Amino acid sequence: MTRSFTVAAPHELIWVRGPDAVVFLDGLLSQSVASIAPGTVRRSLLLTPRGKLDAPLWLLGGERDVGVVVEAGFAQSTAAGLARFKIRVDATVAVDERRLTEVWGSDAADLAAAGTWEASPAFAADLPLLNGPMRRVLTTAEVTVAAASEDEAEAVRIAMGEPRLGVDIGEDTIPQEAGLVAGAVDFDKGCYLGQELVARIESRGRVNRQLRGMRSLGPPLAAPSAVKQAGSEVGMATSAAIHPDLGGIALGMLRREVEVGDEVELGAVPAVVTDLPIPPAPHP
Repeated sequence: MTRSFTVAAPHELIWVRGPDAVVFLDGLLSQSVASIAPGTVRRSLLLTPRGKLDAPLWLLGGERDVGVVVEAGFAQSTAAGLARFKIRVDATVAVDERRLTEVWGSDAADLAAAGTWEASPAFAADLPLLNGPMRRVLTTAEVTVAAASEDEAEAVRIAMGEPRLGVDIGEDTIPQEAGLVAGAVDFDKGCYLGQELVARIESRGRVNRQLRGMRSLGPPLAAPSAVKQAGSEVGMATSAAIHPDLGGIALGMLRREVEVGDEVELGAVPAVVTDLPIPPAPHP
């Protein structure tokens, strides 16, 4: 699928506003919030106290207020989670109730706006994907880009290797397992919630599983489905779709000893393990 499209369930937006907004978020999130230039976007993570994933985030830098972009369906719980730590802090945490539209593809580049988020009631936030060059923008602007079906959008998401919170990643995920650390964690900043585990793994550890793509060597793949190699279970496929160019594809966590290029089975269907984004099958 090469055309631009909008999705049925766009990301959601929280605003943290007030004199202490930046300092407050700096003490909670993995990103250096104070160093985000106004009008720019950076990825970040909200972790549990034990260092597992609470939510992947995109932060909208401002002079004083900070926008926090979360996956669809998680704004209320994330806002409540942030507010729990708001003790003697001069800042408010509130979900933006405006209608938001999320555009994927080349048309998204035309919507990306420069400048501070406070400068206008309308904005366009560029939300970079973890893998691959496709553009994705969240905006309050009216757009004429056609909506993709749920199946079409899911196929593109999986092909790009973009994990979904509550499906592919969740509260049992260590950020390094899903490739969430690069660009989202500032290892030079001060303390933040859940820092110890992420820092320890980055400096001298390794994780036991990794987010991988899988491309079918036969019929379409199904998820959730156990992934086996030589009869032994080596992981779980958590998302699957049929892509118009790639065929049957899936996304899931596999044990670290399973390498790109290995053949595995999802149920009775053979598949090859791929890196992310999922590449086309090589020509014979």
